[in-house]
Amino acid sequence: MAQVINPDEEVVLGEEIDHVRLITLNRPRQLNVISSKVVALVHGISMGGGASLMVPMKFSVVTEKTVFSTPEASIGFHTDCGFSYMLSHLPGSLGEFLALTGARLNGKELVAAGLATHFVPSEKLAELEKKLITLNSGDENAVKSVIEEYCIEVQIDEGSVLNKKSIIDECFSKDTVEEIVKSFESVVSKEGNAWIGAVLKGLKRSSPTGLKITLRSVMVSIDIKYDRNNTALCGIL
Repeated sequence: MAQVINPDEEVVLGEEIDHVRLITLNRPRQLNVISSKVVALVHGISMGGGASLMVPMKFSVVTEKTVFSTPEASIGFHTDCGFSYMLSHLPGSLGEFLALTGARLNGKELVAAGLATHFVPSEKLAELEKKLITLNSGDENAVKSVIEEYCIEVQIDEGSVLNKKSIIDECFSKDTVEEIVKSFESVVSKEGNAWIGAVLKGLKRSSPTGLKITLRSVMVSIDIKYDRNNTALCGIL
């Protein structure tokens, strides 16, 4: 399907293929500035456009079955302008790491990384949804209070990639993909760094063009206002 769209208009395209509905937003600006209190309940895979809709929400609730990833670079794509912006504002070089490697994060890791706001066990999710629907208030504190009735504190596993922050910051703060790979290779043989081998293999299998554009997209997004047009935000076209 091809369609010419006025870039100054907010447009949502819908298409159904074999009972699968595809929704594309040409400009997510309205979602970014929406005044309503939107709650994203994420119970399953959240990648690509799904992740772009989850993370910016005022409240994003995840469970133990939530899986997040940004795998675009591995197939020759790149993280879109909105998500490049969000990744660029993560602590240290975590955003660059996630964007380039497509590393998967679970629900607890998403909360710990600041990509989700609350963790709720899956068996309580339906009850939470029902209570939110019947909540007779759009007040932010009221919504937050309901979610906090069901959420629990998170503690990430010892082997979580989030516990590798020093290595990630050291290697993924470089200016080019080549420098990042070289830096990563230099520490793979050190004790406790066996996990790096699989990540390196993934990087080397990925599209070189996708990796370069993705890195550029994240790097230039940190100082750009979110509501500018896509071309300026990505700085790559």
